[in-house]
Amino acid sequence: MCPSLLWQANVKGKTPLHIAARYGHATIVEVLIEHAKSPQQDLESGVNNTVKEMLDMTNNEKDTALHEAICNNHLEVVKLLIQEGPKFSYSRKEADETPLYIAFERNFEDVALHNLDNCTSPIHRLMMVPLVEQSCMLQF
Repeated sequence: MCPSLLWQANVKGKTPLHIAARYGHATIVEVLIEHAKSPQQDLESGVNNTVKEMLDMTNNEKDTALHEAICNNHLEVVKLLIQEGPKFSYSRKEADETPLYIAFERNFEDVALHNLDNCTSPIHRLMMVPLVEQSCMLQF
């Protein structure tokens, strides 16, 4: 596989990883991540991108691959993405929603719990506070 294709986005800014995550293709996500780990430098561009850069890429709506997987409740893909990047501080999308917020909002309990248990970024932990408060308020 040509390394530059891993980072090639379509007109909506979606990379192959975004698309595989959106449709829950865990095996394809694994293959894309493994190819990104390869130390080959892209001869065409001279760039040697990393897995972190691939996971951090956003589409035109500011969604990462993790946003795509969580929005569509694909737990196996979420697990793979978080396993590769537990410390990454996943951005807020255009609608100001983090992946964790989306999981809570849509009541994707397994996805939300996996996200809480496995993401280690300080920003991620800080963003939990309003969600927990909101959840507690709704229960009373």
